[in-house]
Amino acid sequence: MSRTGALSADPEAGSAEARASRSERGRLAIATAPLLAALTALFVVFLTGFDQRSAMPPDVAARFYGFFLDRYPLFVFALVYGLTRILTVMLAPGSALLVRRVVGGGIGLALFLAVSLHPTFGGLVLRAGFATGSGAFLNGTPMVIAYAMGAGAAAGLFGLAMGLGARLAGRPGPARSGSRWR
Repeated sequence: MSRTGALSADPEAGSAEARASRSERGRLAIATAPLLAALTALFVVFLTGFDQRSAMPPDVAARFYGFFLDRYPLFVFALVYGLTRILTVMLAPGSALLVRRVVGGGIGLALFLAVSLHPTFGGLVLRAGFATGSGAFLNGTPMVIAYAMGAGAAAGLFGLAMGLGARLAGRPGPARSGSRWR
């Protein structure tokens, strides 16, 4: 069979293959872009020589101070990861309308930033982890288990805010059989 004969035999096969290829590239971009953004931010911090002793502008210094910034400076890279994840889902090809992507993505970004940065750096995410871990330790739980409980509480809240933000931005979840809601 000639090449043109093979292509013209089933016009739907080419379009289905193209859609599957685009979908796979979109999933790959959504999976790798946040990690690459966090690593790029880490590299930029390294190249600029920025550290905890660096002076910050007054507006930034008023928001980023205190215990959690001193103890958990790597949370900045988690913020970059989460923001990039939501933005990537917003911009990736998918079935959601542009209005849903913009409005849902804006709400998702606001929710994620509120949970991560309110009232100061670390927000409710690091406070939940610290409170859970320290409360468990003070009640006699071994340090390793209390540390794991605190890390789990922080990761759970971080993942919930990031996942809900991505869901609002237009990334459909798994399709349920027999359901019209997607």
